[in-house]
Amino acid sequence: MKSITVLITLIALSFPTLLAAKVWQQTFTVEYALGDGDSKTTARELALAQIKIKASNKAGSYIHTTSTLVNDQLSENIQVIGASMVMLSGIKEHLTTKNNRITLFVTALARIDESELKRRIAAMQRDKAKAKQITQLNKDNEMLSVELRTIRSLLAKKHSSSTEVASILNRQSTLLKRFEHNAAAVKRVFTQGTLFQMAQTSSAKLERVKAQLETEFFGALMQTQVKAEIVSVIDNERDFTVLVNVSWTMPKSLSFNTLIKHLSGRNFNKDKLSKTEDLTLDSNKNVGGKGKTTLSESLFNYLGEQHVHIEIKLGSKKFNVPLFWSRKGGSFSSCKSASSSYNDFIKSNGLLCLTLMQDSHKALHGIGYKQDENPIKFKLTKKEVRTITTIETKIVRG
Repeated sequence: MKSITVLITLIALSFPTLLAAKVWQQTFTVEYALGDGDSKTTARELALAQIKIKASNKAGSYIHTTSTLVNDQLSENIQVIGASMVMLSGIKEHLTTKNNRITLFVTALARIDESELKRRIAAMQRDKAKAKQITQLNKDNEMLSVELRTIRSLLAKKHSSSTEVASILNRQSTLLKRFEHNAAAVKRVFTQGTLFQMAQTSSAKLERVKAQLETEFFGALMQTQVKAEIVSVIDNERDFTVLVNVSWTMPKSLSFNTLIKHLSGRNFNKDKLSKTEDLTLDSNKNVGGKGKTTLSESLFNYLGEQHVHIEIKLGSKKFNVPLFWSRKGGSFSSCKSASSSYNDFIKSNGLLCLTLMQDSHKALHGIGYKQDENPIKFKLTKKEVRTITTIETKIVRG
């Protein structure tokens, strides 16, 4: 009898968490109506994310009613803490037709360690810094939810082009990754030491800013509507020169809010941007401790590695026009006169360039001297001139 008691005691000492833990669990089912641009995989990801949100809300309500730890001011933050702790198992799914739409039903058992959730709530009450970080993450998640609803409405639209659908799905994937990143950030708030936590928080902030730019800046930039038209065909006897005018304007959905918050530049404010044709951001105002925020230099360097151009294709001939690019700084104070040379970009002395508006009769930026004419010149053979009927344009991110 004594040996059995000792054995039980040893087991209890070895696995105190298993004995002390109290698990809250519940089965949830969500239905997801697929839009024209949806796939089963993307629908499944969103359905599981929705189950986690439902589970954390339900668990939070349970904790709120059964514990004296929680007050009304903290109840909003319980959801974001709970969402980071949800474990799903027994996932089942099936496709069916409902109201003439393909609908995916997903069922899963959601579990949350109730004891650990209460411990984290208590820790947040004791530590204002933790509470502040959780509040910020909660606000970020609320913003992500709004963006996801917008994307859902876009995917539900009929007759979207394959390019538009691919861009929207990419934005959706980015948002889901941000939810995952925020869940990991919540866990770090309660598990890491102060200095390490500060470093992780800074890194997490930069990643959130990058993700915001993917949605509000780069995602919109990829939707730029380009107009390219043939204005003349010149017979050179041996070959032909085809003149193509190109023009574009930025989509209304493009937002500079995040960039303006962290970066400085001439005419770089909301009032003047609507009247500006091109934008130049200089490292002299954004690196070396001169930036607006602690993220300015890291963000400027990151953007120096991002490049977006317009590819104009006429038969087998291609011509690339920079849309967003970077280059080495120097004698030029703007991006107008120099070619895009991002391979030479220097973080301590570089320029970020963006052409917001291109008139069909104005010189192209970022092309280089003697190549910046508009119309663009394409050299084609007689065979190509006879067979080519259309100009293809697309936005490419490098």
